[in-house]
Amino acid sequence: MGWLYLSSGQRIYYTAHGPADGRGVLLLHGWCATGNLWSEQVEALVHEGYRVITIDSAGHGRSSKRNDDVDMDAMADFTKEICEQTGLADEPAAIIGHSAGGAIAMATYFKYPELYSCMVLLQTGYKMCDTPLRKLIWENAAPFVEIGFSTPAKLISRSLMNSFAWLASAIYGTEPAKTRAWIMDIQRTRSKVARAELEEIVRHDISDRLPSIKVPTLIIGGTFDLLAPARQSIRMGELIPDSEVHIRPMNHMGKMLKPHLVNPLILDFLSRHYPL
Repeated sequence: MGWLYLSSGQRIYYTAHGPADGRGVLLLHGWCATGNLWSEQVEALVHEGYRVITIDSAGHGRSSKRNDDVDMDAMADFTKEICEQTGLADEPAAIIGHSAGGAIAMATYFKYPELYSCMVLLQTGYKMCDTPLRKLIWENAAPFVEIGFSTPAKLISRSLMNSFAWLASAIYGTEPAKTRAWIMDIQRTRSKVARAELEEIVRHDISDRLPSIKVPTLIIGGTFDLLAPARQSIRMGELIPDSEVHIRPMNHMGKMLKPHLVNPLILDFLSRHYPL
């Protein structure tokens, strides 16, 4: 673990796991998340012999604040710099993105395709406002999101942390300490960052660019995912030429709460398209 210093002046927290000479895998987290929320995948990947890099994106977790002018194009530049500084750019790497991290993964591919050997899009989409109802909800959600991530709201939720953690652990069978750590990491996101990123996500629409993705791509969707509906995963599989789609019975946090449904798909895909 340590720090990466980008040309933008931002300090990015990262962790490196696995053998130094292993083939590299970069994990990109989603909106209002951190690299720690990949805990259920890191161990599985390292066990197979991969070198795994996680990051806290700018304005998230332990990383420094995000610049106001950050957009998907800038995130592609950041991802390229991260790959260069961690050695992942030495050969085309495997990139795995969850939710908004999948959008960043695709934005990076469109600008720097030479970085990629293959890509995994985990519960991500190509257009946030794909129905009138979703458009109405998400275009009006930003003020409420900013309030939800404000300091007073965080203080209230922290006072209820144990109840939240134990309830989630009881429902999903996760470890209370791990669940508490996930919630705490999500709360690290700054309120202005949460709002700015949501506004960027609402504008996100790459429908017409998906056919230009030419690397092997694994698409995993969740039957009960309300943020990245399974129908979008299926449609991406139709538009991305060299892709495969798997839909599993899980919500948007399936990678954390049901890793037994996610990890075998990722490992099988990598064994075929990014073998050690």
